[in-house]
Amino acid sequence: AAAAGGAAAGTLGTLMEAVPFYGRVKLVDLTDQSQTVAKGVMESSLECTEDERDALLYHILAQQPGLVIVFVNAISALRRLVALLKILKLPVEGLHGSMQQRARLKYLDRFR
Repeated sequence: AAAAGGAAAGTLGTLMEAVPFYGRVKLVDLTDQSQTVAKGVMESSLECTEDERDALLYHILAQQPGLVIVFVNAISALRRLVALLKILKLPVEGLHGSMQQRARLKYLDRFR
């Protein structure tokens, strides 16, 4: 997931300590310092069990300020996740390659 909003690298680590899963999941900082990335963007990956994934993602999204992009590997996973996050009252939009270009651009404009 990539998060924009000026979050410092230590912020996610501090957040992880507050998560009830702490100690059973592994935080991996994927930010490549040798590559130019937009200021304020942080890349990270969390390794956890499939059963913990949705709850952990919700906790991070609810606590993390700013805009967040979450990547999934299938349209079916995207649809399931979007539906779940909407039920949990988080502002969310799904974007995938099978959408019309006009719809993709509309969602990207809303994200900015």
